[in-house]
Amino acid sequence: MTFQYFFKLVEMSRILSREDLEKYTEKEILAISGIDPRLFVN
Repeated sequence: MTFQYFFKLVEMSRILSREDLEKYTEKEILAISGIDPRLFVN
């Protein structure tokens, strides 16, 4: 996990409410954040 990825998740968690975070999948949150999910495929 890169620092930029982590920072974006922290940023999004401030913007989205807890209910929103539970409603979206991790990939959807990445897409909303403007991060390409393919960068983080294992």
